[in-house]
Amino acid sequence: MRTPETTHTHLDNALYPFPEGILGKRHMAVNTPVPDSAIKKPTGKQSEPHRGESEKNTVELQPKLILASDVKRKPIRWLWDNKILRGALSLITGLGGVTKTYWTVYMASCITNGKNWADGSPCELGSVLFFYGEEGIADVYLERFESNGVDRSKVVFWDGMVDTDNEHSEVDVSLKMVAEIENAIKATAERTGVPVQLVVVDPISNYWGGINENSNAEVRSVLKRLQRLADKTGVAFVLIQHTGKSGKSHAQQKVLGSTGIVAACRAVWGVFVDPDDKDVRIFAPVKINFGHNHTAVSYRISPGSGRVEIIDSSIPDLTADDIESAQQAARREARSQRPSKRDECAMWLWNLLFDGEKPAKEVYELGKAKGYSEPTIDRAKTELEIESKRVGFGKEGHIVWKLSCPEEC
Repeated sequence: MRTPETTHTHLDNALYPFPEGILGKRHMAVNTPVPDSAIKKPTGKQSEPHRGESEKNTVELQPKLILASDVKRKPIRWLWDNKILRGALSLITGLGGVTKTYWTVYMASCITNGKNWADGSPCELGSVLFFYGEEGIADVYLERFESNGVDRSKVVFWDGMVDTDNEHSEVDVSLKMVAEIENAIKATAERTGVPVQLVVVDPISNYWGGINENSNAEVRSVLKRLQRLADKTGVAFVLIQHTGKSGKSHAQQKVLGSTGIVAACRAVWGVFVDPDDKDVRIFAPVKINFGHNHTAVSYRISPGSGRVEIIDSSIPDLTADDIESAQQAARREARSQRPSKRDECAMWLWNLLFDGEKPAKEVYELGKAKGYSEPTIDRAKTELEIESKRVGFGKEGHIVWKLSCPEEC
């Protein structure tokens, strides 16, 4: 277990290992009168202003300035060395069903037991606060906790807000409730008896509190306040967000929602399917603002137990963009080797007519059942040089198709 830098005698002190932020510590105020042209003036006929009323239209703004020499540099502290920062927001992204939640369960297992991370770096004992979102506690989380050895006595789920006067009056949790989140962190530490090391928000789309997650300004406003709380408490916040299936080449661009989500997080990681093995997942860096040697980790979920099994704990020089490029290359290769719809249709049509001619109407009906459109069938007919002739007369007459050289084929 890592030796703490500072010894705390009270639990509250253990919750806040960092000094207060620089905001509000020291500033210089400069009175700046607003020019008359910037003041909205009333229109229409107005009575003469009373004496002294004109002074009320003058607004004074005071810039909040911070002297750089007054700012104290803080040491970078990691929950997981060179992967997840303390006192900051981190983001884990990936497609739905790619096991992002399993990875947070693995992290909870390390934290609640104080056991080393996959790469051997130390992990401090603590508790974990989960924002209860998409997954069911009883039918999903408990099974995964048991499989991965999570100490459930050090995990708390936040399941909404309750009116103290009416237990049946519930309010949904949102990331805008900064004061309530801070109280929940304190309550979690008191309930579990150990400091909170990690807060998991899974997924963040459930907790925007009514704002538009595609609005850069609204998202940044919410996450800016959450970042201040993380800095104040020293707790690591891990946000979970889905990615889209777009053809964009960079992993950052695939994260759903505003670009402000990625921008606000100090560390962004992705969970990907290994291009060489669909049963293997890779936890790879997307964007890290601090540190160095950001190695990826590969793992699989045991089919029988649901346990996270680490395969390679330290894969150097492998980023999310590298994996995205490999996946796109694999898809292009698969498409190039896969026969086109017209080629498939031509093969089907040749086999259909090999034993003899068929009425054109019947061919179209059979082709439609196979998923081939009439234009696709017509193109395949032209490519195979299929003969078309009319047989019969009057209402009994119809068009039949036949191969031009079935004996030679």
